Amino acid sequence: MKKSIYTSALALLLTGTLLTGCDDFLEETNRQAISIPSSRENTESFIQLVNYIYEITRENTTHYQPNMLYLLEDLGTDIVTRASPLTGTDAINDYVDMNASNYVMQVYWANQYEQIAAANTLLANADLIDGVEESLKNRGVGEAKFFRAWSYFNLVENYGGVPVVTEPITTAQSDFTRAEEEEVYELIVNDLNDAISAVDENPEEFGRVSKDAARHLLSKVLLTRGYKSFAASDDYTRAIALAETVINNHPLEPTFADVVDIENQRND
Repeated sequence: MKKSIYTSALALLLTGTLLTGCDDFLEETNRQAISIPSSRENTESFIQLVNYIYEITRENTTHYQPNMLYLLEDLGTDIVTRASPLTGTDAINDYVDMNASNYVMQVYWANQYEQIAAANTLLANADLIDGVEESLKNRGVGEAKFFRAWSYFNLVENYGGVPVVTEPITTAQSDFTRAEEEEVYELIVNDLNDAISAVDENPEEFGRVSKDAARHLLSKVLLTRGYKSFAASDDYTRAIALAETVINNHPLEPTFADVVDIENQRND
């Protein structure tokens, strides 16, 4: 009897210990992300937020569905046509089934807004992160605005007026309304003007947004808006001036062989 009582007591003691230990063990620690409030106390967080925008950009160019950008932006034009046998119809190439359920449309839309969300997070927190040098902050803000403008330009030219989101979204929302094309273009132009003022002329780190990258994109945006009913009177002249600046800063290689030379990948 004493042995039975002792065994039962020991079992209860072990159970209590295990349950207490499990409570601690089951407390989850997110090791893949940090909260915005805690990140504001770390200067390095600013750099991480900027770099994350670049990471998201890869999803819009190379990582997802092969040739996705090509499918939505070139296919069905006088530039290219589909490689498959020209029998039946192709949703994008032949302009049929162009709706929200089309996979290409869904992925392209989602990826652009993911890039916009990353930029908005940086822009909303840039002034709240401790200890960031002013020059670094200005450059990072300029880079974020460049990428936000690029995404909105892709969206407005493929979908027309789209929801304009300029602040981080932290809860589920479904009440977005489409802005007019003119409003989207206004945001794009303003963001690129800010980017040109803020980013480096010749970045030390290869691949970062430069003033010429922003000038190039703004030139294309203004040239495109120039055909719209809401065009500004100086869209064409500004586009020309910006394009000429970029051209003058980047002379052509003497031969095509020099352009594709494996030892000359980072040429002007």
